[in-house]
Amino acid sequence: MKWFNGVLWLAWITALGCGGAIEETPIIEEKEDPRAIELSYLDRIRADSSDVAAHYELGAFYLKHAVYGEALRYFSETFRIDSLHVRALLGAGEVMTRQGELERALAVYRKAIALAPDSAAVYRQLGQLYLRTDDDDRARATFAKALQLAPDHAPDHYNLGVAHARDHDYKTAAQHMQRALEIDPEYALVYHSLADMYCAKMGQCERAVDMARKAVKIEPRHARYRTALGRVYMRLNRHEEAESAFRAAIERDSAAVEALNGLGMVLAQQGKEATAAAVLEQSIALDPAYPEAHLALSKVYMKQGKAEEGQRQIEMFKRLDPHFDTIRDQRLRLKGHADDAVARYNLGVIYAKLGFAEMAAQEYKASLKINPAQIQAWQNLGTAYVRLQRVDDAITAYRQALTLDEAYALAWFNLGNAYLMKDYPVQARAAYERALAIKGNYIDAINGLGNAKLREGHAREAIDDFKAVLRADSTYVGAHYSLAVAYREVGDSLAAQQQIRLFARKQKERTR
Repeated sequence: MKWFNGVLWLAWITALGCGGAIEETPIIEEKEDPRAIELSYLDRIRADSSDVAAHYELGAFYLKHAVYGEALRYFSETFRIDSLHVRALLGAGEVMTRQGELERALAVYRKAIALAPDSAAVYRQLGQLYLRTDDDDRARATFAKALQLAPDHAPDHYNLGVAHARDHDYKTAAQHMQRALEIDPEYALVYHSLADMYCAKMGQCERAVDMARKAVKIEPRHARYRTALGRVYMRLNRHEEAESAFRAAIERDSAAVEALNGLGMVLAQQGKEATAAAVLEQSIALDPAYPEAHLALSKVYMKQGKAEEGQRQIEMFKRLDPHFDTIRDQRLRLKGHADDAVARYNLGVIYAKLGFAEMAAQEYKASLKINPAQIQAWQNLGTAYVRLQRVDDAITAYRQALTLDEAYALAWFNLGNAYLMKDYPVQARAAYERALAIKGNYIDAINGLGNAKLREGHAREAIDDFKAVLRADSTYVGAHYSLAVAYREVGDSLAAQQQIRLFARKQKERTR
């Protein structure tokens, strides 16, 4: 049996995921052109504005195509027409969950339970939300309730196993996952998860080999499952078999970074340093945020006598490693469903901290595609664009944040900075003044305002601003340099030299 994951979340535990199905949700067959299907639903609604099925099916259509605003609109309309339509509530809850509106989703699911207390699908979707919010106790209770109502639902057994695994109860987790396989022996994800759990958590790597092989047999074109098999072989020091599994994964997906990492490491373990280095370099070029690849490459470089290159890789490993558990968790969520606005946003924040501006921008854009009402994501996207020197795009992003919240002082400040980068001092000055109107003691904005005035040729006014900055914060080193420039503009070379000396001394003190 195939269990559809179309509108459900995957949970995770290290390398474990969860999958499931809402059986009542229609699967929209699209043999026709999607636009034609959309128009057919709209025609039905125009002909009969009370057509419940048309409203609901159009909502499901939009959900499938990730048009979330319209999906929520039509699910809401369905429920307005028919206040007992539980599936519309579940659809709305799913949209809210994907967009990161978790409290709203929880309220919707509770309303659905009140309307349909004997519906396994309602508890199933609520359980997914609890896993999503790390509320494992409630997740276990909720999936157990779903199984009371529908005891032969394999994904619920699997998800209950995931909830137990996250509580480190691997024995019980394995029992529930095995029950899922009794119901559906073709459930590849369960074999994959059991393989990881048996080997990494229970020390049963030989048993894990059988599980991983079964996942590969069921889904032979899935690079992820072949990569997992390679990892198990590598733990057992079966290097040639591990190499074969990793290469097979890469044949199916040449950008499978985890498989490339595994292949590079197993080649290094076999003493094939040159080939290992090339593979690991390729992996890092595709995704620089995997610390283990940098660590493995550092060891290879050291063996090759490339001490300087090896040290650079060690330093990168040290930068990445404290963040990698979070990165891995977010990525595992996205393996289950790419339309997770929160996971995308969280990855963007981490990548930005690590200095990967391009990767950060990609994640923020992906998050905003799912939920364009995220003010902070627009602001952060603007900052990523600034780091990429895409200043026009940054201005657009900051303005979008301000369209959503005109009282966002930080966005006004950053917009001012972007305008200064474009050498638009008049617009920059206006932006800084808006920031200060919202937050009167905003020292950075006062300093920015001084720089804008300086660019406009109003050096004496700028001097007053820079002095105000230093009165508020005597450690604001950059204001001394700006003051020096302003004094030079008004012809006071003595004061300018004094500020340059202060700037140099305080800058030196900061770097000690």
